[in-house]
Amino acid sequence: MHREGMCSVYSERPAACRTYRCAVLKAFESGKLSFEESELRVQRARALQQAVVAGLPPNQTVADISRAIDRDWDSGRGPFGSLAARHANAQWLLSFAKLRRYLRRHFDPSR
Repeated sequence: MHREGMCSVYSERPAACRTYRCAVLKAFESGKLSFEESELRVQRARALQQAVVAGLPPNQTVADISRAIDRDWDSGRGPFGSLAARHANAQWLLSFAKLRRYLRRHFDPSR
């Protein structure tokens, strides 16, 4: 799906993909962030993502787990519903939370 750090799903990227501007790109385009600072934020996001992906259960994606956590956390259901499952996966859950917070803080276009 990614080649050389870029999406390669489509031969011609849809308009939504071409026009999407994350917070880092907006800050770079407005001169609030240098290219180097922007690149460091992207590299940090990729490193956090790799830590999360490395600990995923088989046949699961970050999006799958994210939806399950959002849906089931308070109910006690789902892959991390029980206290025992949360303890057993505490390090991974911390990595996931760091990634989510970092992406929201630096990449959410509404910021």
